[in-house]
Amino acid sequence: MVSTHPQTTAAAIRVIPIAGRVRVLVADDHEIVCASVERIIAAQPDMEVCATAVNGAEALAKARALKPAVTILDLVMKGMDGLSCARAIRRELPECEVAIFTGMESEETMRDALATGAKGLVLKSDSLMHVPAAIRSLAAHKPYYSTRVTEVLFGGSPTGGIAHPRKLTRLEIEIVRRIALGDNNRQLAGNLGVNERTAETYRAGIMRKMNFKSIADLVRYAVRNEIIEA
Repeated sequence: MVSTHPQTTAAAIRVIPIAGRVRVLVADDHEIVCASVERIIAAQPDMEVCATAVNGAEALAKARALKPAVTILDLVMKGMDGLSCARAIRRELPECEVAIFTGMESEETMRDALATGAKGLVLKSDSLMHVPAAIRSLAAHKPYYSTRVTEVLFGGSPTGGIAHPRKLTRLEIEIVRRIALGDNNRQLAGNLGVNERTAETYRAGIMRKMNFKSIADLVRYAVRNEIIEA
């Protein structure tokens, strides 16, 4: 097990990855929770924990040094919290997918988590056995939401004011799909073969056209209309 001491330096935590395994960084300030997640990951033949951390600043430093495929972040940690860390990792290390692991079940909290660019959201009240499935999904750059998250964010009827999917053009549906899967403007531009300004214009136009107030609204719409899978 890699030390979780906050004073650990990047140079001291370098490890040799095992070929073919998804490398995961786990950050949680509760030692028991962190150890439980670590044990579950260690039991999987296709993944490994490359480092652990006890706060967001330490997690960010280790992510920069080790470049894991997936980082699992507790939402509430001392100092830099999970949301701030998630935003920094997604901005600096776009190939590293992020899952937020939290005990807070409000819809607002879930929306805030998705707005960071995190593609995974797992509640501590759901089974920890969601963790391996979340890691495999994120390693394939696909979103993953545990049971309760799906119920809160995607259950029930579509939000009033959101247009019917037939009002979207084929290109707009593809743009929605890519944004819901986590593309930033640079990635969206590259995938569409346009410049970043044009990609930003496409994104803003769809947000206005569909009356989306946030990226979480867009993701919820994409799931409900089977543009992506939950």
